[in-house]
Amino acid sequence: MDKQVTFECKRCGKCCAKDWDLRLDPSTIEKWIKEKRSDLLYHVVLHPRFLLHPEYSDYEPILIIDNGHILFGDRKHKCPFLITHSTGKTSCRIQSDKPHVCEEFPLSVEADGKEYVRTDMLDFCLGTRDYFERCARIAGKSLAEHMRSVPEVKAEGESIPIPPDLAAKLKKRYESLTDEEKATGLVLPELIDEKYREKVFKHLAKIYKRLHLKVRITSESGLAILMAYAQNDIEKVKQIVGKITASAEAAFKTLPQEQNG
Repeated sequence: MDKQVTFECKRCGKCCAKDWDLRLDPSTIEKWIKEKRSDLLYHVVLHPRFLLHPEYSDYEPILIIDNGHILFGDRKHKCPFLITHSTGKTSCRIQSDKPHVCEEFPLSVEADGKEYVRTDMLDFCLGTRDYFERCARIAGKSLAEHMRSVPEVKAEGESIPIPPDLAAKLKKRYESLTDEEKATGLVLPELIDEKYREKVFKHLAKIYKRLHLKVRITSESGLAILMAYAQNDIEKVKQIVGKITASAEAAFKTLPQEQNG
């Protein structure tokens, strides 16, 4: 991070209504359990990808805040702790208890051990854009010129399978962009036809809804998985997860073949 410039949150709330994983680390969960915060724990669910492929995390439960996930069949995304005020500004209902992933946003610690503001947030995070605009002014450059000189810092995302024709449309649109458009990252809303994108994701959500993958950790199944893993009973974890996802294989067969992956 530029020592001359600090990141300032604009309280637009856009990051709290984004379709990404709000993963919780063990220390946050332990703190909420110790403080008996059932009001917070109710909104914690097992990551649907853990239920579908628990072997990827060596059967360690991955926990996230239920802010809506397409693998749950959800079409809307909003953190349950987000408060929107009449002024248009937003705030966090659990500001003093918020997870580390939220406290650190949009910073990323890279291989050199230093903190950097992520460069993949310019299309929607007002605070990130303001930060880099101020950095650019100090450097005496335009935003586009400055961004070309800044090392790329972004999160490693997990994609949702989409049809090849949609992927081809995205690639074609990206290749037509100017260097400045690519550098500023302000083109994502224009990459694909909104109606077509809505149709694709509505179709996927309808299919994923059949899997019933939303498992709260306060539920019987959720608690059983956490207890089994705490006792290092991996076979028990496999057994419980297997029951939850028994219908998953049949449901996924309804996806067009080229979307699987």
